[in-house]
Amino acid sequence: MENLLLEGQLDTLLMSETKAMMSTQIKVKDLMNVYLIDKEINRDLGYHRLPKIVNYLESIDFETGIFFPSIVLSYRGDPLSSYDPQDMSLLLEDKLVVIDGQHRIKGIEKFLEKTTIDPELKSKVIESFLTAQIYFGLNTQDETKLFTDINSNVKSVSRSLITK
Repeated sequence: MENLLLEGQLDTLLMSETKAMMSTQIKVKDLMNVYLIDKEINRDLGYHRLPKIVNYLESIDFETGIFFPSIVLSYRGDPLSSYDPQDMSLLLEDKLVVIDGQHRIKGIEKFLEKTTIDPELKSKVIESFLTAQIYFGLNTQDETKLFTDINSNVKSVSRSLITK
């Protein structure tokens, strides 16, 4: 893995001196090279969900860009040795473990694998930015709890709002 420089402020989490979080923007092409899915953290991949994501990407109007919720990741490396508080930048030396967003990532991969996609559209997707929340100092138990918290409290959009 090549080192990747990400920018954002590293903030410690409440009541913790050893855990932190950073919000940042990451290019799709960079995310594809640095993510890792840990099956102990995530549920099994629902392949039936990927076509909907691929269809969305195929229909994007690039004046507005890609709209996905934040990808939630965990950095298991030592952020103190690779974070520069002056520049607010993190030099990634390890993979980012996916806590939430594996279906979006796999949907993007599936889209990029398609040979029938217009090369210009593919290029725009690859160069697009996604929002990422990166957590630091979490152990596997913390990562699993965060995954569970995120996915247990999801609310569906009401039918009346979808209709509008």
